[in-house]
Amino acid sequence: MQLRFDAAFSAVYYNDVVKEIIHHFKYNKKDYLAKRLMAIMSNALGSGIPFPEPPKLVIPVPLHWRKKMQRGFNQSELLAHYIGTTLRIEVLPKGLSRIRNTPPQTSLSPTQREENVKGAFQVRRAAKLKGKAVLLVDDVLTTGLTASECARVLKKAGAESVYVVTVARSVGLDPMP
Repeated sequence: MQLRFDAAFSAVYYNDVVKEIIHHFKYNKKDYLAKRLMAIMSNALGSGIPFPEPPKLVIPVPLHWRKKMQRGFNQSELLAHYIGTTLRIEVLPKGLSRIRNTPPQTSLSPTQREENVKGAFQVRRAAKLKGKAVLLVDDVLTTGLTASECARVLKKAGAESVYVVTVARSVGLDPMP
């Protein structure tokens, strides 16, 4: 499978401790844990983003509006605002939208995950993307398929490159592009 983003950076591996923090953050409405996750990101990023070109826009991986209403927040959006503020990069919280309410990826095989996210995202502010490096933010990178589909639509809308940054990534994940 060919991933469509240009590079990815994750602060830590998705081990039991990080998994528990992220799970409580997302599913138990403990949005105060965002500060702990942001501290992890801040320590790992140090003075900047480790990509060949500095991103000009930060865009979070979107939740479907129904899921966002249920949860009360989008964890990726909170992280994106933190990263954008810290690095002084413009954040487009609604740069992408999830146009299909997809089931969670956690219980799906890689093939099912790819089908699940195919066509699930739409760019909302294409004019802002033209020729720019975009930093796509999510909480966890497992197979990379959600980020890949987001990158596909961002590039199709004119983004020059798409870099992904997450709090955590799966231990067994192959090296990123």
